[in-house]
Amino acid sequence: MREKTRAKNSYFTTNTLTIVSTSASALTITPDSYVTYADGTYETVEFTIFNPLNHSVNVTLSTPSSKILFHENNFNISANSSKTISVLIIKDTPFTSKIWVNNQSINIIVLNIQSDITIAPASPQAGKNMIVLYEDSNSTGYILCQETNNVYLFQLHEGLALISLQEEDYGNATVYIKGHTTHFVIQSKYKGNIYMDYIPTLQSGATQNLQVFYGGEPIHAIVTIKTPSGKTYSKSTDMDGKTSFQVGETGEWILTANVYDGSITASFNVTPKPLQLTVPETGVINQQITIQTQQGATVIIQKDEMTWQYTADSEGKISFIPPFPGKYSVIARTDTQQNKATFSVKTKTNILLKNENNEIITKIQINKPVLIQITDDTNKPLTATGDIEIQADGFPIKTFTLTGGSILWTPQQQATMYTLKYNPSDTFTLYSETSIPVAYTPPAEDYTWIYIAILSIIAVIIIVYILIKKQKLPSLPKISFKKQKLPDDLL
Repeated sequence: MREKTRAKNSYFTTNTLTIVSTSASALTITPDSYVTYADGTYETVEFTIFNPLNHSVNVTLSTPSSKILFHENNFNISANSSKTISVLIIKDTPFTSKIWVNNQSINIIVLNIQSDITIAPASPQAGKNMIVLYEDSNSTGYILCQETNNVYLFQLHEGLALISLQEEDYGNATVYIKGHTTHFVIQSKYKGNIYMDYIPTLQSGATQNLQVFYGGEPIHAIVTIKTPSGKTYSKSTDMDGKTSFQVGETGEWILTANVYDGSITASFNVTPKPLQLTVPETGVINQQITIQTQQGATVIIQKDEMTWQYTADSEGKISFIPPFPGKYSVIARTDTQQNKATFSVKTKTNILLKNENNEIITKIQINKPVLIQITDDTNKPLTATGDIEIQADGFPIKTFTLTGGSILWTPQQQATMYTLKYNPSDTFTLYSETSIPVAYTPPAEDYTWIYIAILSIIAVIIIVYILIKKQKLPSLPKISFKKQKLPDDLL
C-alpha cells in the first residue's frame, strides 16, 4: 500500500486587495486571502494594512468563525503609514470563513489534507525531477506553483508520473488529480541558508545597499523594510539579489528578506548626520576652554556622574572651565544632527623648595636640607608621583622617585644654579621645572700662617738658648771703647 503524504505547510496568495474603511478612506491590505491545511495545529498569520491618505483611518476587525482569533480588533492607522496585524487560525478541521476589515473581507480557507496522492521525494527540489503516485490510474493531473503561478500538466501511467521542475519554481505547490489534492513545498535549488549583505551603520540621508544570497548564490527576494517609527514598506531585489533605498529616520531599522521557501531578518542602525564640533585636545584645571559647534546647538559635557549643559551662542561657541582633572565627553546636537568628542583636563604643577621652618626659599644653601614639594598652580600640595631630576649648572647629578608629592634633599655640590625637573607618572598631571640660585658664602679668614711663623720663631729661640747653655756656641769678646781727643780741624 502506498504511503500517504500529509502536507502541513501553509501559504499566502500574492494578490493585493484595496478596501474602503468606514471613514471612506481607501486602504490596501496584503495578502487579500490565505489558504492553509487542517493539520491539527494552530498558526499565526500576519496581514499588512496600508493607509495612503493624508489623514488617519479607524479600522475594525471581525469574523463569523470561532476558529479565527485577533490580538486586537480596533485600531487607528495614521496618515501615509501601515500597520501589521496578527491573526490566529485554529486548524483542527477544514473550514472556509472571512475576516472583515471594516466593510471588506479577507478569505480564509483551511483545506482537508487527506489524499491518496503521494509525492516523492516529499519535498522535491527545483531544477530536478519529482514523482507523483496515485492509485493504479492513467488519469491526467497538474501541479500549480502558487508563487510563480506556473502549471505542470502530467499523464499518469499505471499510477506513476515523472515531472521535471524548473529552477525558478520553488515554494508552495499543489497537485490536483480527479478532484483530489495534496499540498507540498518545492525546495530551492540552492543549498544552505539565506544570507543578506548590508551596511550595519549609516548616517541619516545615506543610501542602504543590500544583496540577498541563498546558498552562496545571489537570489531574487522581496525585502520588507520597517523604520524606527514603525512604518513598513517592501522592495523587490533584481535578479542579482540587489536593491537599495535611502534612510532618513534615526534608530534601528528592520530588514526581512523573503524567498519562496524561507526568510531572514536583520537590523541596522541609522545615526544622525555629524554636527560640526571642535573641542581642544587638552585643557588645564580652572582655565577656560572654548567649544565650537553650530548656533543654538545643545552641548552636554560629562565627566563620570557630573553633567553640564549649555546652548551655543550666535557664533556657535560655548565656554567651559573644567574643575577636575580627567577625561571629559562632549555631545553636541540639534533636532536632526549630532556629534561626539572627548578632551582631557590636566593639573598644572609647581615645584616649591622649603627650609626646615617650612618657609619657601628662593636660594639654596649648600649642606642645608631642603624639602622639595609638588603643588598645583595655587600652591596647594599634591600627592603627586613621578621623578624629580636635579641638575647643577646644567649637569644632571641626581634623580629622585616621588610617591607622596614631596621629598627631602640636601644639596652638597658647589654650583651657581640648581635646576629641578618634575616628570609626572600620572596622565592628567603636567610637567614642570624650576631653577634656583645657590646662596654665596664668603670663605673664613685663614690665620694659620701667622701661627706657623710665631711657632717657628719660638722654636729658633729655644734651640739657640739650648746650644748656648751647652757651650756649643763660642762666647763673643767684650768690646771696650777708649776716649781720644779729636784734632782741632775736625772740631
